[in-house]
Amino acid sequence: MAILFFHIYPFWRMSSSHQAYEYRAERIADITRTSRAEARRKLSEFDRAQAAFFKKVFGKKAASPYEFDLVINLDHFVNPGDVADVVTLAFQRKFDIAVPA
Repeated sequence: MAILFFHIYPFWRMSSSHQAYEYRAERIADITRTSRAEARRKLSEFDRAQAAFFKKVFGKKAASPYEFDLVINLDHFVNPGDVADVVTLAFQRKFDIAVPA
């Protein structure tokens, strides 16, 4: 479950604004049923760890959203199978793979 809600905005933030940070903290608090203060603490901890990982692995401070082929906002999906269908279709289209009939 952690991967689904913590990776809403992978490797970059939707904005550096306080409003965006509070939106993310509110979502984490709601999903984990913790206080907003605890969610903020976890979010800051996760953001630092994620930034360190990205810098170590890719040698960059952050990734541009233009470096990704597909970004999926998981707020709009209830069924993980639907997300898998979107990813599968994008993969097939990108690599011109025929879809079995």
